[in-house]
Amino acid sequence: MYVGDNVKFGDGTSGKVIKLGWMETILKGSDDIHQSVPNGAIQGQKMSNLSRLTRCQVAQTLRFDYADADKIPDILDSIRSEIKRSCPKVITDSTSPFRVFLTNFNEDHLEVMVDTHYRIAPIGDAYWINRQNVLQAIMRAVKSHNVEFATLCVAPTFDSGTEWKVIPKAKSREPKNEKNSSK
Repeated sequence: MYVGDNVKFGDGTSGKVIKLGWMETILKGSDDIHQSVPNGAIQGQKMSNLSRLTRCQVAQTLRFDYADADKIPDILDSIRSEIKRSCPKVITDSTSPFRVFLTNFNEDHLEVMVDTHYRIAPIGDAYWINRQNVLQAIMRAVKSHNVEFATLCVAPTFDSGTEWKVIPKAKSREPKNEKNSSK
């Protein structure tokens, strides 16, 4: 690594290298805070030099209600098409994964995985603009089928305190009561 490189260490420490010294390395985080990392703490850790990467990944897990299960194949095709149309740097030549699949039947929702790769470095504004374009493409594709994502809410449990549960649209909305609505 060199001064100016964006790095990420195995323990999660990351930032732009500001200074390489005999005893410590100074990193500048995305929050502009300088962090002194003893070189002994770096030794033996895995390190990713993000400045040297030319490709990035955007992965997303989507959740859908079982009521929309029949629409899932068409939604998956639309997501694939919309990402290809909206994100010109997407890699679809089999050198990196381009996956949009139904991956799980959960107790309260269907799970879809979107895993796409791009010819963009995983740092800087270009990465974040691309990520935003991918998420917007997914939203457009889903919305075109008059489907909404499953809604997550916190539900109390007896053993662990709270856990996330998906509440299907039909159960999450209370039916209107004509007597109560006129008050």
